[in-house]
Amino acid sequence: MIKHLVLFVFIVVCILTNAHAGKVVKVKDKKVYILFDANEGGTFTEGDLFTLTDVDGKKKALIQIKKVKGLKAIGLLKKGKADKGYGTVFKSAGKPSGTISDSSENTASRSSSAGYNRMKPHYGAMFGYGIAGQEVNQGNSTSSQTGSSMAIKGAYDYPLLPTVAFRALAGVELFSVSGMGEPLNNTAQATVGTDVTYLSLDGVAKWTFLELKSMSFYGAAGAGILYPMTKSSDVIVEDTIDSLAVAEFGGGVEFKWGKWLVPVDVTYYYFPSGEDVKTSLLSVKVGLLF
Repeated sequence: MIKHLVLFVFIVVCILTNAHAGKVVKVKDKKVYILFDANEGGTFTEGDLFTLTDVDGKKKALIQIKKVKGLKAIGLLKKGKADKGYGTVFKSAGKPSGTISDSSENTASRSSSAGYNRMKPHYGAMFGYGIAGQEVNQGNSTSSQTGSSMAIKGAYDYPLLPTVAFRALAGVELFSVSGMGEPLNNTAQATVGTDVTYLSLDGVAKWTFLELKSMSFYGAAGAGILYPMTKSSDVIVEDTIDSLAVAEFGGGVEFKWGKWLVPVDVTYYYFPSGEDVKTSLLSVKVGLLF
């Protein structure tokens, strides 16, 4: 599962690294006028560096973004020669330098991009609540159990590209379900259940598909490892509750609050099905990262 996650991140990075983010529509002296596509517009800010490439993908110039407005941007030629029709490939986040308009416009541009930095790692914590379910095959019948999961995890976001980041999570997941069934070594119906405290390690790749001024929307996929620290059950043999790997799929929204990020995401955990036990978990997490 971890190998698949690494492969997924590698493929996404390779694809997006070579993808054109926009197109040069006009060149005047040292000013390069760019039109971004709908997916990339608004995700770049003043100071970012771009490589210009021709139709064959050959690097022709280096520019620095000086002003962004919606899907349009103006860049300053730093090196090479720019021409209409060239594509733009993101190179790195840079610091603003120089001006292309009056000081009031430039100051406003710097203020709007100050605080939140999408190319800066973020640290923090996330808190989650989930809806959990478990079905246990008891031979002649099936015990269906429902319950909840609560989690507290440290979080670390590492940006790979303006639209791609890797999120690592580590913490504790409390899993608790109950329902009617047959207790172990007993055929009489009663309330049975399972309670497990897991040590959780997760890694997911995030793809931001829509970036707005105060928030961004993303999809995510990855994997996690759950290691039981404490466990109790009167419907499953406790020795069979062992560490396991789970797949994770979901998405969410991140609110930008100055230098802070407030992510809210929904994640579905796909548990490998055992011979007699099937487990499901849908979790909502809220975090605070800086």
